[in-house]
Amino acid sequence: MSRKHILIPIDRSRFSQKILPHLDLLGDPGSYKLTLLYVAREVTSYDIPRKDEGTWDNIAATSRIESVTYEEQPVYASQIEESVRDRVETGLVPVRKALTDAGYEVDIVVRFEKNAVEEIVRFAEEEKVDLVAMATRGRKGLRRRIVGGIFRQVLDQIHIPMLVFHPPQEQEPESSPQGD
Repeated sequence: MSRKHILIPIDRSRFSQKILPHLDLLGDPGSYKLTLLYVAREVTSYDIPRKDEGTWDNIAATSRIESVTYEEQPVYASQIEESVRDRVETGLVPVRKALTDAGYEVDIVVRFEKNAVEEIVRFAEEEKVDLVAMATRGRKGLRRRIVGGIFRQVLDQIHIPMLVFHPPQEQEPESSPQGD
């Protein structure tokens, strides 16, 4: 029996993972293969220090090493991508474990592209995904136009079923008055 393939686009927020508890509505976890897809910003030449910069202060993947110059140890785009991939996969270890313990087959895929929506749609089509599952904030009106809505853009471009979860708005914590 082949498993149904579910694509779950995720980002660095815990919000994107709010869809996961609702997968049990689909039935037997052993019937599904899940792909957690993280689309990172494409690495450009601006992410790599130039020879005239002298230090690596601008690279988050390294510590502040003032004495090492680019000529002595260049940083390549592939190294930055590998660092991001490792960080994402490591961060998702508990999520993957919980899902595999529940009976799902789970893959984590990290892609590097300029446009996350285009990559989600491309991945879904290329991998013959049966369902895309996402959480949405449910922004409306001007706020949706300004901030965007990945869910809405994916929905407009994709031709396969989607499972969407819109969690209730979380209350903002009340702040105590200054000086207490």
